[in-house]
Amino acid sequence: MGSGGRALGSGAADGGSRTSSWDVYAAQEVVARAERALKLLMLSDLQDRFWAPELIPVDAPDTTPGAFDVARALADARKNRPEIAELTAQVSQQDVALTLARDG
Repeated sequence: MGSGGRALGSGAADGGSRTSSWDVYAAQEVVARAERALKLLMLSDLQDRFWAPELIPVDAPDTTPGAFDVARALADARKNRPEIAELTAQVSQQDVALTLARDG
C-alpha cells in the first residue's frame, strides 16, 4: 500500500492504466514472496511472533524520475526495427538476383 492507504499505482502518475496497475501488483507479489523467504530464513517457527508483522525497509528506494528524451527514443526505435532491417536485406537479395538474371 502507498501513502494514505491507497494502493500503489492508483494515482494520476500512471493515469490509471491497466498495465501499470498489473505491474504494481506483480511487484507487490515479488516483495511479499521475498519477505516470506527472508522470514523463513530468519525464523525457525511459523508461530513466532515476528512472523506476522510486515517487514518495513529502513531506507527508501530512489524514485527520482530520470531524464528521458522521447524524440530520441522514437528515432532510435525506428532506426533499430529488426523487421525493417530484414526486409531491406530481402530487397537487396532480390535486387542482386534480378541483376544476375538480366546479365545472365
